[in-house]
Amino acid sequence: GKLDLDAPVWNYCKAFPPKKWALTSRHLLAHLGGIRHYGGANAEAELFSTKHYKTIAESLEVFKNDPLTFEPGTDYFYSTYGYNTLGCVIEGASGASYMEYLRENVFKPAGMLNTRDDNPFAIVPNRAAGYVVNEQGELQNSRHIDMSNRLPAGGFLTTAEDLALFASAVMEHKLVSQKTLEQMLTPQKTKAGKTLDYGLGWGLFPGEDWYGEKEAFHGGQSPQVSNVLYMLPAKRFAVAIQTNLEGVPERTGFAAQIAKIVLDLGK
Repeated sequence: GKLDLDAPVWNYCKAFPPKKWALTSRHLLAHLGGIRHYGGANAEAELFSTKHYKTIAESLEVFKNDPLTFEPGTDYFYSTYGYNTLGCVIEGASGASYMEYLRENVFKPAGMLNTRDDNPFAIVPNRAAGYVVNEQGELQNSRHIDMSNRLPAGGFLTTAEDLALFASAVMEHKLVSQKTLEQMLTPQKTKAGKTLDYGLGWGLFPGEDWYGEKEAFHGGQSPQVSNVLYMLPAKRFAVAIQTNLEGVPERTGFAAQIAKIVLDLGK
């Protein structure tokens, strides 16, 4: 009850200035907010950022004064920076720092003992190095980056086992209620009524019958890593894939095929 998803985000995130149109957490959760993604003249510098930001509010400086690219609710545009802003909203609504809130309300309840912020200066046991395949097809080390410029959007270190524990906690309603999860897994719509293949924080395939099962997933890739978490909530089944390689394609489809084989679907 501390956060109204339909209230302007600047009610909670004081570091993000009011814009021309009302912008809500619900807009940002569904990538309907119009906050830009990496782009423009500084796209590469932002993607491969090496600057260390000490706070979420500080990381908003990169984009917070830019105008929205469209009226919120009218179009879908995937935005890492939209989720940065949501991290600031969590801090304002909870009164805790973003990482403190996640540790107490997500990581601990789910039993995720090996998940933390990806701080390049921290000594982290068993931290895997990241790799990339260059244009000549050769494996080489990835570029050094500092993920503090996008922590809420994906700047974490974790393991496949911790991702599986997270999926279990989500599906067993240890983190959010069944009612909230149903909202998260409901395809969102634009103001014009166009149905999206995205809910609130989860990718979906609305209107498609995948062996009669409802799918939910989210992939992620950045310099050094590629991953995906894939769930069939009604089956209480999930596939977590983590790789320390950039640009691995077709991860969601691969996870779905694993689910098909393990659950003996389609026979």
